[in-house]
Amino acid sequence: MKGRDCIARTNGDGWELLSPGVGLHVLAPPENQAVAPGDSLGRLEILGKSLALQVPEGVQGILQDPPSARRRRPVAWGSLLARVSPGKGNHAQQAKPTSSDASDLLVLAPQAGRFWRRAAPDRPLYAPENSILENGKTLGLLEVMKTFQPVRYMAGGALPQEARVLRFLVEDGQEIAEGQAILEIRPAHEA
Repeated sequence: MKGRDCIARTNGDGWELLSPGVGLHVLAPPENQAVAPGDSLGRLEILGKSLALQVPEGVQGILQDPPSARRRRPVAWGSLLARVSPGKGNHAQQAKPTSSDASDLLVLAPQAGRFWRRAAPDRPLYAPENSILENGKTLGLLEVMKTFQPVRYMAGGALPQEARVLRFLVEDGQEIAEGQAILEIRPAHEA
């Protein structure tokens, strides 16, 4: 079975993501995980087949109140799967100036795990040095308990709308800690 977008309903201060079918909801992502269109919201098992659930277009923010990722929860069409509040959540959105140059910024890891700079060993880097980052651009993948979540660049606060990758501070496949500096950037308009 192919993947399907969840049903999105606005709730005043974000969205409610609802089941697009009847079945068992499994493999839900953890609470406080940042989500964007196309991200996984787990799977819906229907009569022995598995349907990938995706965050629909127009929904981006912090995942709230998801069911446990370890439970198999029966759901009906339109059952609440999770709430999403506007914000940047676990995306790598924190930044602080480096000591070398006041305009250079460090992007910090959203959580602990193994950081991968590419989708597979034979695939290109998500964000090579000297490339330009725009809002929503994938920086890499964070592996936690054999689950892979994209780490995206999210502009806001100290992070400019467009940034240039100066250098990664972690190796491909390296274990990282929450809050560890993973990337050094500079506003794209600066040389």
